[in-house]
Amino acid sequence: IIKVRKCKHICICSSFLSEMLTGRNPYRLVKLVKNYRSHPKILEFSNQEFYRNELQACAEHRKSHRVVGNWAGLPNHAFPIVFHSVRGQDCRDPNSPSYFNADEIVVVKEHIQSLLSENRLGFGTVLFDF
Repeated sequence: IIKVRKCKHICICSSFLSEMLTGRNPYRLVKLVKNYRSHPKILEFSNQEFYRNELQACAEHRKSHRVVGNWAGLPNHAFPIVFHSVRGQDCRDPNSPSYFNADEIVVVKEHIQSLLSENRLGFGTVLFDF
């Protein structure tokens, strides 16, 4: 449902998704399918679940496989993802709507310091709250 008057003014009278799917909108929807940063194993889940296997791992091998191999913090050297469970407490700054977990921050910092000490840059986190 479009509630923004400016959208109606430019003839977008239905949902953005509907407009994109019908092709009536002059703006085009572009799906980015080439990833130039990540190791193929990191992309695998998203590729299968969200991209219908259209996502292409295009990163240079020397960049995407930088950590794979002999980093001591990697449990499986063929799989460049670390799952590290941390028990802690969610905290919130009174001036922010976001939560953080100080214990998780410490663990991520330790992993980053370990990577940096071996000149292995490139680090990302995904946090799940169960």
